[in-house]
Amino acid sequence: MFWMVRLVPADRGVVGVCYCAKWFYPEIFKDLNPDEINREYFEKWLGASYEGIWAYPPAS
Repeated sequence: MFWMVRLVPADRGVVGVCYCAKWFYPEIFKDLNPDEINREYFEKWLGASYEGIWAYPPAS
């Protein structure tokens, strides 16, 4: 359960779940783009620029 607490915190839970879905089931979620969801979260909701590496390996 530790990885879920660290990977999927409460404030960005949806973003973490999207990354997990893409990593674990890429064939099912081929249309899902977690990087774009994360970018929208940063720019629209936090008002911050989206810079840096937020997930590795890349999900897209």
